[in-house]
Amino acid sequence: MSLKITGARTFASVFRTAVLGGTATAVAVTDAGTVEFVDALLFGAILGDYVTWLIRGLVTMPGHILNGCYEAVLNVAFGWFIFRFCRLQPPSDPQWAAVSFLAFMTMLGIKLILYGTAFIGQGADEGY
Repeated sequence: MSLKITGARTFASVFRTAVLGGTATAVAVTDAGTVEFVDALLFGAILGDYVTWLIRGLVTMPGHILNGCYEAVLNVAFGWFIFRFCRLQPPSDPQWAAVSFLAFMTMLGIKLILYGTAFIGQGADEGY
């Protein structure tokens, strides 16, 4: 069990939080969310990242307890910020819901490929 909170995974979490939080803040402050396409695309991408981030945090929590707890708190805070403060809502128009779903699946696919290749690479380094 690793009790380190520093490392590449922590820095990736902080960077991802800063980018998505900054984007959501910019959309909330500048009213760019009134453009339906931007709103649908942002909703799908953030939800895709949020879901994979949450699942990966739960799966890897037993091996990295401090980082897992940090990510769990960060997930709850980020979810509250995005869905309550920025009032990011799923699009009601079917056309924009499709765009949102496409962005969600694209983000999900990209992250699953990245996590999968990292996991396979880690297994190869350990001799499995």
